[in-house]
Amino acid sequence: MMKTTLLKNFLTFCVGVFAVGALSAQTITWTGAVDSVFVNPANWDLGVIPSGTHDVVIDSTTIKPFYITSLTDAGNGDNYVNHLNGSGGTLTLAGPMLVYAGGGNYFGGNLTLNDGADLNIRNQGRFGLSGNPSVITINGGLLNTKNQLIIGESGDCTFTMWGGEVTSTTNGIILGGYAGNGKINLNGGTLTVAGGFAINEAGAGTGELFINGGTLMMSGNQETWANDYVAAGKITCRPGKLIGVAYDSGTDMTTVVSYDPGNTVTWTGAVDSDFTNPGNWDLGIVPDESDDVVMAESANPAELTVSLKSFDPQNNFLEGAVSHIYGVSGTPLVISAPLAVYAGGGNYFGGDLTLEAGADVNMRNQGRFGQTDNNSVVNINGGLLNTKNYLILSDNGNVEFNVNGGDVTSTAQGAIIGGYNGYAALNVNSGTITLNGLALDERADRSGAGHITIDGGSLILAGDQAGIIPGLIADGKLKVAPGKTISTAFDFTNTTITAVAGAAPKEVAYLTKGKTMAAGASAVDNDAIIRMLQADANFNVTVIVDPASDIDLSGYDLAIFQETFGSSDAIWTGSGGIQNIAIPTIINKTYAWAAGKAGITESDAAVTESTSLFVQVPHGPRRADPLFSGIDFSGGNDIKIFADLSTDDIGTAGGGAKGFQILNNIDIANPGIGGSTGSMHAEITADVVNPAAAIVFNELRAGVQLGENAADVLAAPVIAFSMNYGAIALGDGANISSEALTIWRNAAYHLTGMISPSTLYVNPDYLSVGDELSSSISTDVKAVGNRIYVSNVTSATQVNIYSITGALVKSIKTNEDTDFSFRSGLWIATIKTAEGSKSVKFITK
Repeated sequence: MMKTTLLKNFLTFCVGVFAVGALSAQTITWTGAVDSVFVNPANWDLGVIPSGTHDVVIDSTTIKPFYITSLTDAGNGDNYVNHLNGSGGTLTLAGPMLVYAGGGNYFGGNLTLNDGADLNIRNQGRFGLSGNPSVITINGGLLNTKNQLIIGESGDCTFTMWGGEVTSTTNGIILGGYAGNGKINLNGGTLTVAGGFAINEAGAGTGELFINGGTLMMSGNQETWANDYVAAGKITCRPGKLIGVAYDSGTDMTTVVSYDPGNTVTWTGAVDSDFTNPGNWDLGIVPDESDDVVMAESANPAELTVSLKSFDPQNNFLEGAVSHIYGVSGTPLVISAPLAVYAGGGNYFGGDLTLEAGADVNMRNQGRFGQTDNNSVVNINGGLLNTKNYLILSDNGNVEFNVNGGDVTSTAQGAIIGGYNGYAALNVNSGTITLNGLALDERADRSGAGHITIDGGSLILAGDQAGIIPGLIADGKLKVAPGKTISTAFDFTNTTITAVAGAAPKEVAYLTKGKTMAAGASAVDNDAIIRMLQADANFNVTVIVDPASDIDLSGYDLAIFQETFGSSDAIWTGSGGIQNIAIPTIINKTYAWAAGKAGITESDAAVTESTSLFVQVPHGPRRADPLFSGIDFSGGNDIKIFADLSTDDIGTAGGGAKGFQILNNIDIANPGIGGSTGSMHAEITADVVNPAAAIVFNELRAGVQLGENAADVLAAPVIAFSMNYGAIALGDGANISSEALTIWRNAAYHLTGMISPSTLYVNPDYLSVGDELSSSISTDVKAVGNRIYVSNVTSATQVNIYSITGALVKSIKTNEDTDFSFRSGLWIATIKTAEGSKSVKFITK
């Protein structure tokens, strides 16, 4: 009996976290410097055993964890823990704590577990005592009870989980089954119950399990249990959400969660202008990140008069995040009435925002759109959006900002577009955007990128800014719709930029070297890239075979230097030398920049001949770049470029071992697009030594220095590819993927100041179903119905299966014939054996 009393008293102290009286308490920290005994003063930084005047901190830096065996073993008698009672002490746990006791362990007061905590109670954990209720907060770490977890024992207990894990390994949970009122708020983390779970089934207490996030896991099939408690109102969720219950017979576990079926919550302003008042919303709830929020015309327009971050109870998002309003892309806030935002710092926006006619959004500081893992799509269809300070597009995530009507203004410090850590697109389609200043992708120490496109409407910049327009166009940062051109006008106050119809097609010089290609390959003056560009009404393509080394490129809007040239040809030191090209250029010959060639000066730049058929785009902002417009990344970061490898002169189908010729170890100074990987848009991970000093698919702006010679500086922007021409021409277009040609098309649009089309260019000559590019290997892959058969396997064989967009879906290795089921679709398989390799397309049904 004495042990039980002592444990009651001691553990009453143990949970005194964030109690009201703790605000003036002295902090004492466990060191474990001597041993694991809680009652040894030498184990505490202040040299005393904690009392009721202390905030007790036990974190992950302790030398030894502390544990309780029997408090009477310490010789303290009945009075030991009396001085630890009351409202003064706190316990913050971020390290291990073991509680060994023969009886139930009684907890009163408040307990908080943070990351690193490991509270292991080797019997019951009984929370909430008469006269000493409990508030338990689990932010992280682990709490385990061997026997029952009892919430609301003889006093009230509120048990809130934001993260971490809570387990009851033997006898489950009793919630509100005794004299106290118990409530579990499951907002995050995982609550795992191996035994039963009784809610308010006995005694004078009440119990409720509130699920707003996180997961409840229970042994066995508990679907009936959960549904009955939902019907009885003992398992609840936020208004507008539903409880989901699912049993998995494979794991013999039942999962219980809350989910949002999708609500539209409309502002009524029925009570006042307080955004956080449920009475101002038609559903009687303040919207969260899962709701579509509509700010409609009302008697009381909404006003946010406090810092936006106060709406985030966990403060888990970036400072000032309005994640409860629209927290994920695709969940929009729609405004058609006045909304004032008053905040001392920048206002951080993630997710989707739409302004309709009647909207008047007035941000009294910065408006920062696009957050980490929370990209933004903003549509200004009408009304007014104003930021007093900077309008920042791509703060730490990607943002597409579409002005389709209405007015956007930044009255003090203008706009920063793509200058931080995300990708930004400002698309002016109608309406007017007026900026006091403009910084477009100017932060070289960041990894962001951005551009502006104008199709209709007006972009108005304060002052005379006409001089910056040609440079923005040349750098591909300012674009217009195909068939239009930029018009600028200065009225002695502002510069107005618009897009006007009637632009002539862009003149393209396609420079290539005359050479005889093998039978079945493209001729150098009629390859798949040439045919694609010539068929596009936005380009006039002049194919120049064997150009003079001092060719005059004036009059052209874009020059393309193909890989057919030798790496030491004079073209690289004449007008084609990088320091002499005065117009935007696509160069598909990085070999010419290797050490000892006729190009730039770089003593250790060397070429790696890659056997890959794919490139990767590992950086999220790059996947949104105009270079990849129309390409689907939903299946992964890989893009298939070729169906098969080749030699330089094409040779035989499947012959050779070249896909790309990657330049490594080249100095790239002042990349200008941002960050060490800013200039590289796509890479081949296995063959790139250092992304900051390699050329695979790179965009290089004017002013970039390549190599060691300070004179080797680009006079105009360049997009550099490293594709082997043999692989491009193999099969007269049948070997180069639609995605590869789409990238070539987008590069041409991008460098000539036009908006890249949003659809994939489909190569009409690419492998059709049943066609093969193969060597003499006997191994084959075929589909019958929903099964794939790998046959005639005579040696170690690797089969990779890709989606039609080039994403790797499945990879197998086998030494014998095999077959397996596969989902329906159109697929490409590559087969590699000791005999060679081949590719084949097939359909599964």
